[in-house]
Amino acid sequence: MPSLGSILILALVFVTVGFIGGALVAIAWSNREKTEEKEEPPARKIPSRLEPILELFRLRTNQQLVVFIDEKYYTKSSEMEESLKSELRGLAEDWLRWLGVERPTQPVAPELQAPPAIDIARESEARLNGIVGISTEEPPSAAPQAGSAPVMAAELGQELRPRPTTIVGQINEILQEKLAGTNKTISLADDMHRGVIVWVGIEKFDGIDAVPYPDAQKLIREAVKEWEQRNESAT
Repeated sequence: MPSLGSILILALVFVTVGFIGGALVAIAWSNREKTEEKEEPPARKIPSRLEPILELFRLRTNQQLVVFIDEKYYTKSSEMEESLKSELRGLAEDWLRWLGVERPTQPVAPELQAPPAIDIARESEARLNGIVGISTEEPPSAAPQAGSAPVMAAELGQELRPRPTTIVGQINEILQEKLAGTNKTISLADDMHRGVIVWVGIEKFDGIDAVPYPDAQKLIREAVKEWEQRNESAT
């Protein structure tokens, strides 16, 4: 029968082995965590001469674009303030220039068919009731006076050119006169289903109030006002 001393020695040996084994397991686990931390890719360092603007992402579920700007994520442009959207529009133009995409000098307006009857002209006049506040009847054309001085060739060419038959076309003609000599491309077109279509560069808007650029709205409304004045003086 083993003595008490032998039992105590065996117990001490087992306790020592268990302590050493636990310590080894703890050390191995700690080294593993440190190794995993070292394997993580380092954070991207942005050079000081570069200014971060935004980050662009795409959702894996539905491929929807997500914009991260000013420490906030946006999934729709309607969530942004108008000033931020205006800044992103300018950034988009810079991006297109960077890609070498040239913007057209003049937007291609929808091809209009000649009105077969007076009803089409009346529909155009009805859609402009919210813009023009006077009678939309065609002003009588002034008859040429006898004995007037000869006109120049350029003026004769303008006289021979047919005048637009719709109010939208006449206002657009005045608008193009105002834009002559500038680098702005703004035009108006008449759509039988949507009403007045506004083109600003390559952007298309349904109606004047939908145009988000105050300077473009101002030019269009000035053209409308001048159209009103010309018709008032003609009547």
